[in-house]
Amino acid sequence: MFNGRRWAVRGQRILLRTSRVFGDVEQVARCMANYGDDIVQYADRASVSRASIVALAIASTGCTNPAPHAGAMRAGPMAVRASVCTALNPTLNHADCMLRMNLVPSASIQTAVRYISSATMRRMHHNDPIKLAAAYYAGSLRRTRLNA
Repeated sequence: MFNGRRWAVRGQRILLRTSRVFGDVEQVARCMANYGDDIVQYADRASVSRASIVALAIASTGCTNPAPHAGAMRAGPMAVRASVCTALNPTLNHADCMLRMNLVPSASIQTAVRYISSATMRRMHHNDPIKLAAAYYAGSLRRTRLNA
């Protein structure tokens, strides 16, 4: 469960389990209508489950693009942290990353998929949807002598 939403991934399908019976299918359909082209493009290019990306977007923001606000640390429909964006895009500073991900939602999706598909993250989640979600929310979990 993430952000109050219980979910699972089976193949390329997402299963949402919430107390609200209505809205789950509509939420996935709305997410794909709004961002499906970008999700398909970036997930397929990186060999990441499309359903996992949709599930993360729904758990992170309800698959919406929240309005930017002062002091925000995350941006776009994937709620990507500015630190992740600047790490993957060294030519952009914190403010530019936040602005780009808020104004261009596909930038948030692309950055999230690049992060998820990085070698470090793949070693952590092995494309297992639950581990992928945990790694995405916890951040880069580098192996140290404390967690080995």
